[in-house]
Amino acid sequence: MEAEPTTTQSGRTQSGQNNKKRRTEHEDDNRNGRSDTESLLGSDDDSDGELTFEESENRKRKKAARRREETEDRHRDAMMANLADAPDIPNSASQISQAIYEYVRMLMGISRKSRSVVSDKNTDDPTLPPPPTETEMNAWTTRREDREESIKSAIEKAMRKYIASKPAGFKPNRKQKRTVERDAAERARSKFKSTAVAFTSRLKHSSSSRYPHSWGLKCEAAFAMAGFPRCTFDWEAGYESPWNSSISTIILDQWVKCFDARGARSFNIIASDNKPGNREEILRRWFTNKKSDYRKQSKREVLMKTPGGPEKIAADKAYSKKCVSRRRTKNTIYNARKSVAVDVFGAESGEAEIISQREIHSDDDLTSSTPSKVRFSWRSAELDTFISLIDQCVWSRETVAAARRSARNPVERGPYSTTPDVDVFPPKLFQRSLVSPTWISSMSGVAVRNLKLSTTDKVNILRSIEKLTLELSAPSTSQ
Repeated sequence: MEAEPTTTQSGRTQSGQNNKKRRTEHEDDNRNGRSDTESLLGSDDDSDGELTFEESENRKRKKAARRREETEDRHRDAMMANLADAPDIPNSASQISQAIYEYVRMLMGISRKSRSVVSDKNTDDPTLPPPPTETEMNAWTTRREDREESIKSAIEKAMRKYIASKPAGFKPNRKQKRTVERDAAERARSKFKSTAVAFTSRLKHSSSSRYPHSWGLKCEAAFAMAGFPRCTFDWEAGYESPWNSSISTIILDQWVKCFDARGARSFNIIASDNKPGNREEILRRWFTNKKSDYRKQSKREVLMKTPGGPEKIAADKAYSKKCVSRRRTKNTIYNARKSVAVDVFGAESGEAEIISQREIHSDDDLTSSTPSKVRFSWRSAELDTFISLIDQCVWSRETVAAARRSARNPVERGPYSTTPDVDVFPPKLFQRSLVSPTWISSMSGVAVRNLKLSTTDKVNILRSIEKLTLELSAPSTSQ
């Protein structure tokens, strides 16, 4: 009877030893397998030593490309998440945005910029009002603190009076305390409503605002009652600062009253856009944009006080106007040339495809005292001839004298400048036969290879020039 347990115990001991032996053998196999795999694949530490230099560099490039792709994917996912969580706020071109923008501009006396020449002689200045001074800020803060202290004192006095009117040992409950405090606060607040501060208005009677002037006066009265001496933002602070948040609250409250009284009916505001959240975010967006504008305005004001500052500001302003004019002129030329190419060669033609690339169209020379065009040194002589014939077709096809002059002015805006722009490159994958061989030989091989110029001629430029020449010289068959 006692031998059976002994046999069982010895069997268990033998089984445990066998299991331990099998585990040991399994671990040895795993170690051997890992070592075999590492010997086949190579470890990360000594893999570069077994590769050639080209293979090692190729491997590094692939790793860097993979990391860049992962980073781009991560940034894209974060952007999509932000867009998904962001509220659907009407854009700056919407009716409600334009209505609130113009309302704020009217209150702050900001005149709208005009493209006409007469605007330079206008006395209106589209500058932002300066932020509150330290004295104004302290006066407003002190007034607010005094009001809070007066309201708090009135509440305490009313509570003592209420308890004194009750039997001894009376303790008011929560509802009684809330009622007494609210009534006392309303009585104390009503005493301040009739006390307004002196307000400096920036409203312009000759303004072209679409709001009635009376709504601006009502909003200024609300500012004065709240203790604000001027309608302005603290441009150096955030939107959530006490001054800015109070100003924005009054502006939006008064605008809602104006809207409810049909004072903004000329904007044709969509009802679904007129929500409190949208109004708040629209005003916040306007403040954020104008905050950066005020920094530039402050720099100009400092520059005006320096010797030669006014001349520099005038020169910068003239240069900015020339840049805007150049951009509009180039866009006009681009559309006109593209229209001619589509009419003559067809929308799917190679000529229309070449003209559709904005990089081949030259700009105006801003440094020249007289109107002139910048010559692109990379363009071949045949391409210059082709574009010149296109320009002639732009105004030659017009049959009305006024339209003919209007079409001729942009394309014949002056001769080419004597100094070509050598820093401009042709578009990538551009037809190689349309690029000047002299320019190609003067460029580095790396730059030319990076352009990946096409050796396949989609356009027979000589045949295209011949067709345009016939279009210009052929008599009209309609007469």
